[in-house]
Amino acid sequence: MKSFLKSKRMTDNKDSSNSTKHKVNGIFPIKKSRKFIVVFFISLFFALIIARNLYFIHQDMGPKDSDNQFHHSHYYYKVLFLKKSYDPEIVRYPPLVFVTSSLFYHFFSPTDEVSRVSITIYLIIFLLAMFGIGYELGGIYSGLSVMLLSASSPHILSFSIKYLLDFPSNAMIAASIYLLIKSDFFRNKKYSICFGICFAMAMLTKQNALFYLTFPLLWFLFPNIIKSLTTAKYTAIFMIPVVVMVSGTFLYI
Repeated sequence: MKSFLKSKRMTDNKDSSNSTKHKVNGIFPIKKSRKFIVVFFISLFFALIIARNLYFIHQDMGPKDSDNQFHHSHYYYKVLFLKKSYDPEIVRYPPLVFVTSSLFYHFFSPTDEVSRVSITIYLIIFLLAMFGIGYELGGIYSGLSVMLLSASSPHILSFSIKYLLDFPSNAMIAASIYLLIKSDFFRNKKYSICFGICFAMAMLTKQNALFYLTFPLLWFLFPNIIKSLTTAKYTAIFMIPVVVMVSGTFLYI
């Protein structure tokens, strides 16, 4: 009897350990048979969100509050595609949003409406990042809930149809945080490198990314510095592009 109870306790502990490990490594991961359904509904959701934004952009006949940013993006378009001479005193820094808009101008037309349509790229990045953060922290249902709540926010709707740098900056910051979580305290080299690149792109969107990402970065960085000098060395190598971008940014401030 005692042997049976001991064996049962060991089995229960093993099951509990496996359950905990299962949750830590991927809380309630998606079954293969349901992946297609999840991908289909997420794609349909994105299609509806993009259609909604395009409709509101087209219907928005109010006074423009992004004329200054539009003129900056139009100048980038002239420099990149119309071969106009480059004047560093006119060009606005950071450039990522303006370069994105220039590509849209090249394929469509350099208008205010097209400039705001180009912000849709950052809306997709933002929603995917929110889904990824929710999924990593709480599983598939958490990821879907966070994405749906983010998309239904009136602030997201308002800022994602205006040609300002604030929403693209939030999108790149959210993507950086997702990659930071995926880096597993910089133990995963692939995601650590991706985070460094995304952090640099966030800085190229708007300099306030440095303020918002400093604390999360230190939170993930310090345990590695304390536990392993080797990991700290790799982390420093991965952060070199970020340091270069930050230094370059402040030359323009």
